[in-house]
Amino acid sequence: MLVDAHYNSGSACFELGRIDEAIEQFANAARLKPDDAEIRNSYGGTLFCAGKVADAVVQFETAVRLKPDNSEAQDNLEVARAEFRRREAERAIPR
Repeated sequence: MLVDAHYNSGSACFELGRIDEAIEQFANAARLKPDDAEIRNSYGGTLFCAGKVADAVVQFETAVRLKPDNSEAQDNLEVARAEFRRREAERAIPR
């Protein structure tokens, strides 16, 4: 299936450190299969690694909503939310 090709390509690109390409491939996979928690979790992890924390939170929230017993997605969501809050607090500090 095409979705599997995008997912596998995203995973391979991530492993090779080609994060922007991995994001694109996971985005394509998520568009083709929007209700797949594993795709959403992998997409979120890749976004997080790219520093796109707010976007990662959205993907992790979707993964948890789709599969509430997915402990990996729950853990990732917790970490991403904490990082988002930390960044927001940093921005609030006057310089």
